[in-house]
Amino acid sequence: MGLKERVQIWPQVLAIISATLVSFTCGIFFTWPSPSIPKLLNEEYPDEMTLDEVSYLTVFPALALLLSSPLSGRLIDLIGRRRTLLLITLPHLLSWGLTAIGGSIYIFYAARIINGFADSCTFAAVPTYISEVATPAVRSVWGNCLTFAIYFGNFIMNAIGAYYSIRTTATIFGIIPIMFFIIFYFMPETPYYLLMKGDEAEARKSLKWLRNKPDVEDELIQLTADVRRQLSEPGTYKHIFTIASNRRAMLTGIFIRGLQQYSGISAISMYSQMIFQKSGSDLSSSLSAIIFSGTMVITILASSFAIEILGRRISMMLSCLGSGIILILLAVYFYFNEKTDADLTDFQLFPIIAMIVYVLFYSIGLGIVPTIMLGEIFSSSIKARALCIMNVFFGIYISTSSKIFSYLMLTFGMYMPFALFGICTILGTICSYYYVPETRGKTLEQIQQSFKAKTKS
Repeated sequence: MGLKERVQIWPQVLAIISATLVSFTCGIFFTWPSPSIPKLLNEEYPDEMTLDEVSYLTVFPALALLLSSPLSGRLIDLIGRRRTLLLITLPHLLSWGLTAIGGSIYIFYAARIINGFADSCTFAAVPTYISEVATPAVRSVWGNCLTFAIYFGNFIMNAIGAYYSIRTTATIFGIIPIMFFIIFYFMPETPYYLLMKGDEAEARKSLKWLRNKPDVEDELIQLTADVRRQLSEPGTYKHIFTIASNRRAMLTGIFIRGLQQYSGISAISMYSQMIFQKSGSDLSSSLSAIIFSGTMVITILASSFAIEILGRRISMMLSCLGSGIILILLAVYFYFNEKTDADLTDFQLFPIIAMIVYVLFYSIGLGIVPTIMLGEIFSSSIKARALCIMNVFFGIYISTSSKIFSYLMLTFGMYMPFALFGICTILGTICSYYYVPETRGKTLEQIQQSFKAKTKS
């Protein structure tokens, strides 16, 4: 890419990065249980809390995401992608405020539920915003910013949360939503949304800013035709399932998001310190969690280049196979550690090494492909409603996988959830070959046409 092209794309990159600041806060909240649950159980709060009570701190955000998805899906079409993102500032600030003053488990429940609503809006608006402001070339390289921001938030939460109190941590992170609002306020609405509302003048203005050039008429004409064609298609919830191409896109989304979550990533991230506590390693659980999440940040950052070389489908297959094998090996380790008298002194570093390798494999496919593709595969006529349904499934996947993890861990031992997630992920290797379409380098309209062509064939 020459200097002229780099200069031209910087507004798109700025818009994407500023939008994903809200995802950064989402990632911080997501991993909040990892350093916080041990403190709630042991040291920081006088009220006695049981492991079962605090386990619901990992479940309530997902349930709130599930229940509020119809509203968030409606908001991105009603008030726009940009205003929906700005609106997320309010629940984020309220959640941090409640966390800072929280003295009982019920206040923490309330904070997590409010955060779940913010997550719902985030996962509806951010992928849509990124896919609609970026060209295919920019989207291919920078489309992983959403995923990177979430995992960078995981890392920062583990790093700061391990060494500061829950109240201090909440106060520090409460500044970020304010920073996001100030920065993102100056970003434009997407040309797609403005054309959907018939505002061609504002769409032209937005497109000129994003493309950093005065003449955008050719692209505007093409976008207008694409949006009109897509909006001419029926766009109710019914038509998501009755129109074959829409149904194929929806089933693809349900599959890739489910496969991602049942690789165990959410449960492992939320319980990472507890996992390392039970591993018997000489490394402290907090340091191990920081290494785990820090490795994920680095590998996610580099993974976009791997995906561009390998493509979406191959990346998912390699990611599933490698992650699944490592999860099974971890299950074997925890079985011998918990259920036998085997001397594992020589293998004390195995859990952290295996988790790092797991992160490497996870990042090249499972970590980034689902999030990128959910912004690409749905037609404009159904995108808001389709993402609403996807958020419902996302909430179900997170809540069930995290609760299954805690149930299996308490009932059978740490080895059982790793065995379950390992089997699911290895099976996903085969399924990915048939159910993950290749969208690399395609415009949103070309992706829709490919779904129609596959449906006809």
